[in-house]
Amino acid sequence: MWHACRRGIPGISVVLSLLIKIYLELRTIPEMWIKCGFVSFVHKRIRSDRS
Repeated sequence: MWHACRRGIPGISVVLSLLIKIYLELRTIPEMWIKCGFVSFVHKRIRSDRS
């Protein structure tokens, strides 16, 4: 029982770190998309204003 618990803790920490890593990556991707979309939108507005 004790050995199983001792062995289970690293597994849980590994899973948690993986989940945190995935969560952080998923959180940064939409921010990048929003920034790219905003930049392209601004560029389109500037182009339409100049012409």
